[in-house]
Amino acid sequence: MPRTSRPAVDPLDDRTAPTVVSGTVYSDLNGNLTRDPAEGGVEGVTLYLDANADGTRDFTATTDEAGFYSFEGVPAGPSTLTAEPPAASGYGTTTRVYNVAGTDVTTADVGLRPRGVVRGVVFADLNGNGTRDPGERGIPNIRVN
Repeated sequence: MPRTSRPAVDPLDDRTAPTVVSGTVYSDLNGNLTRDPAEGGVEGVTLYLDANADGTRDFTATTDEAGFYSFEGVPAGPSTLTAEPPAASGYGTTTRVYNVAGTDVTTADVGLRPRGVVRGVVFADLNGNGTRDPGERGIPNIRVN
C-alpha cells in the first residue's frame, strides 16, 4: 500500500559540537603579541571565559607550571577570554575575544606585559618652568596616584 502522507519534520536547533579552547599564557617581554623563544609561560594565572557575551564567567581555568590552560565544552560563537594574573605577579589583566566556530581553538595564547613603573621626584618648581633646576628642593611624603 503506498504512503499518502509524510511525517512532520521539525527543524533542528544549532547542533554544532562543543569545542576545546586552549593555549598558553606567557610573559610578552617585547610586547609583540607573539611568543618568542625566551618568553616563558606564566603559572597561576586564572582565566575566565564568557561563552555567550552575557557578562557571565561560564568557564574557569588556572595555568599550570608551563602557562598552559584549557576549557572543554565551549559552544560555538564569540567568546571573551579574560586572564587575571595574581596581584603580586607584576602583570595586569588582559582580555581577548575569540570566535569559536565548531572546531577546537588550540592557539588562544595570551601574552602578558609586565606593569610599568613610574618614578620621579616631587619638587618645588620655584620658577614654574616644569623642570627641576638647581636650588629647587624635593618635597617629602607626597603620595602620587
